Amino acid sequence: MASEVTGTAPTGAFWVHIGHGKTGTTALQHHFRARAAVDAGLLYPDVGQMPSGAHHKLFPLDAPEFTPASRALQARLAEEMAARGPGVAVLISSEHLCYMRPVQVARLARLWQDEPPRILYYIRRQEALIESAFRWVQVAEPGKYTDIDAFVAGQARAFDFELRLTPWRRAFGDGAIRLRLYDRRTCAGDIAADAEAVMGLPALDLPGGRVQHRPSLGPGLTRRLMAFDAARPARPERRAFLDALYAEAARGDAAPEPGFLTDALKAEIRARYADANARIAEALLDPEQAALFLDPA
Repeated sequence: MASEVTGTAPTGAFWVHIGHGKTGTTALQHHFRARAAVDAGLLYPDVGQMPSGAHHKLFPLDAPEFTPASRALQARLAEEMAARGPGVAVLISSEHLCYMRPVQVARLARLWQDEPPRILYYIRRQEALIESAFRWVQVAEPGKYTDIDAFVAGQARAFDFELRLTPWRRAFGDGAIRLRLYDRRTCAGDIAADAEAVMGLPALDLPGGRVQHRPSLGPGLTRRLMAFDAARPARPERRAFLDALYAEAARGDAAPEPGFLTDALKAEIRARYADANARIAEALLDPEQAALFLDPA
């Protein structure tokens, strides 16, 4: 049963969704871009947007500090926010934000000091998140990690939610953080509706209904993609092969296969993050979601 969520901010509040990746972020970004197009009470700024709807251009990952181009976009964002009408809420969204360095988050705190944001962050049990992220890497960065053990070892810090949250807690305080669990028993069925509830936005029927996205590749289809990449590296037909796999995933006729994580590796992952997870759950999650997040099963 999903946790009850009530609006926690006044009308016109400024929200910053910082991720985490593989927690329905693309669905959320597509939804709020569509909602802002028909809802005068919400600003989902055009400035800094990628075609996906994420505001990644505002917060690039490839520099230790913000680039002149990203600083210029951040200034334009501030101008767009200042020009909005009274009572209009603002949401910006980028998974890059949970990887910002402390110096970058501190700069954002100074930039936003006249209108401090509320920080929305979705987390997911690490064993499920790592499994999903590994499969996505096979799509986006073929050949980078072909071994799940190497991926777990190489990306360990990326999945430490306490580490990801620390700069934001220091800059804005725990009172500004809205931590939510992405789980099929809570919000995973409709992350946009969950975010709207947290933000205190009324439900709104969008023209054409909720935006649908193609499903992720399951383990079996991902293994087929990995075999294709191993046999035909950098071949131009990869795009067509990948599209065919997504079409098969959408039909739902792929045979179920076990995931990439073994039971032993899942236990190792749970042990690695146990202490940090317990601390953030106690500090920032509601009791129902904390229990689900920390459940050892």
